[in-house]
Amino acid sequence: MAQAHVVQVVRGQVVHVARAQVVNKLEDSKISQSQAYVVWRKRTFWRKLLAGTHTFTTALIVGVIFSYIVLTAMWWVLGAILNPSKYLPMAAGAVTLATFIVGQYKRLNKLFDDACDYATKSIADKLARTADAARQRYSEVCVCVCALR
Repeated sequence: MAQAHVVQVVRGQVVHVARAQVVNKLEDSKISQSQAYVVWRKRTFWRKLLAGTHTFTTALIVGVIFSYIVLTAMWWVLGAILNPSKYLPMAAGAVTLATFIVGQYKRLNKLFDDACDYATKSIADKLARTADAARQRYSEVCVCVCALR
């Protein structure tokens, strides 16, 4: 069976669409809008559930890995007390790493706060200059209008 082609112009480009495909799609979609909404809501629920499960699983895995690293470092520190010649270098490395991470976190937090303050001040200055210019222009317009009366 030969299919008739429909020609459509979309944004200046000619697009050929098989007429039988268009008719079949219209016949297949004979469900009401409310039924389509119910189907969409069910799919949305399962997608949200899957996304939530994925987020929970990822957070759980990251938490377990972080807990393992912290527990290992604590055992190194305890081992440094019990057998200093063997575990002291590892305990010193663990303490140094923890100190470095805390210091970097504080430094980056301060940098972020400074950047936010700078951006806020810059925006406030720009708005103040724009408002002053608008106020000056508006006052000149008022003077001109008042002079015309």
